[in-house]
Amino acid sequence: MEKYNKNKVLAELDFAMLSRLKNYVKGLRIFAIKGKDVVSVHSLAEQQGVNSSVVQNDLLYVGISDGVKEIYEVESLIYGLSNRLGCYRVDEACLIGTGKLAQSVLNCDAYKKCRIRIVAAFDVYSSSTITPDILGVKVLDLSHLGDIVRRMNLTLAIVAVPEMNMKEVEDEVFNTSLRLIWNFSPVILKEADNIKVVNSTLTSDVQSDYRSLIKNYGLLA
Repeated sequence: MEKYNKNKVLAELDFAMLSRLKNYVKGLRIFAIKGKDVVSVHSLAEQQGVNSSVVQNDLLYVGISDGVKEIYEVESLIYGLSNRLGCYRVDEACLIGTGKLAQSVLNCDAYKKCRIRIVAAFDVYSSSTITPDILGVKVLDLSHLGDIVRRMNLTLAIVAVPEMNMKEVEDEVFNTSLRLIWNFSPVILKEADNIKVVNSTLTSDVQSDYRSLIKNYGLLA
């Protein structure tokens, strides 16, 4: 049997299948947020509005399914699809902090040009500035950070909290599987094992900082 070749497979994917695969990842992340550990081909197909055979054939084509398996671990399936799509994504991030500083970052024109999509958001619930949602994403207590990052296989976190909350944030962040931290808070964060950090301000070259962050991680901008 011919060895699986990710680059060859990606080159041969038609637009419809590529779109479906990307939508599977999005849908699986929704399952992950809802706390589902396993998912069936049928459940994923129903969520996506397609036939189960379409999902099964797509997974078979990219080398994840054997054509028979029906049940998958959500976390593993996200990981497998993300790897095969080459989108262990640096254009998606979780946001830590939802107050004035975070709003300033999100509204910054230079930041917007980075085209990062916020897929999860967290804050310290003792903060008086916490909001119920941001950019349509429900804000969760910071204590859920590690679990959600693992379930959604997130790589990048944007930190934008005031100085008084940084110690708590730092303790949580460096105990996750995150690999990139883009810090806008006034407290300078130092890199830890396997975690790259770029400290920015809204008066710095934000786009250059972002390119530097992902370049250091060995990924393309």
